[in-house]
Amino acid sequence: MFSLLISLIGTAAVVAACVAADFSRAETSGAGIAVFLLLNIGIGIIVRKRISKVQGELQQILERGQQRMNRKVQMFQSKPGGNFKQIQRQLEADQKALITEALDFVDRLE
Repeated sequence: MFSLLISLIGTAAVVAACVAADFSRAETSGAGIAVFLLLNIGIGIIVRKRISKVQGELQQILERGQQRMNRKVQMFQSKPGGNFKQIQRQLEADQKALITEALDFVDRLE
């Protein structure tokens, strides 16, 4: 939303400058459209880079948590005779902790 507002303000400034410089309507319209598109695309690229960086970090957190849970399952499977309910409760607790950690991290996307 802010990107559109910034693009519109930039476009209005360029159109006003073109009108003050006594450009033709076609030149003014072309300059306005070009500035709007360039600003909108530029802001989109900047925002996408920042968001993808944070998403990558979040993905790493989730992958590490999944690897820890997989190791616990493998350890349980390699030593049969353990309490299935206990390992299930541990995995649920680990999953809940992982989700809580991820949700805390998601606040950085703002």
